Amino acid sequence: DFDLGEGEDFQFIRRVIPDVEFTGTGTDQTITLPDTSQIAAGRFFIIKDTIGNATTYDRIVDGYSTQTIDGSATKTITVNYGYITVVSDGTNWNMINDKLS
Repeated sequence: DFDLGEGEDFQFIRRVIPDVEFTGTGTDQTITLPDTSQIAAGRFFIIKDTIGNATTYDRIVDGYSTQTIDGSATKTITVNYGYITVVSDGTNWNMINDKLS
């Protein structure tokens, strides 16, 4: 079991299906993805701004340590109700769907 990361003013909901929602308000928020070496390749996550305030406060999705998301350290959701779907290849993360901006 693992946590996707939790800051002082950040709350998230992890459901039975691997969806993660940004639920906090009032600040930029970051979710750090799990270490790909600790989960099965093919595992995916859908990360979404469910509050609808990403145009005001960035929703940042961060690869674990030096792991990347399509070659970048982070991806940022800047559109209200935006989302990103990522899948592990066992080494890094790959985007398979998004509405980032």
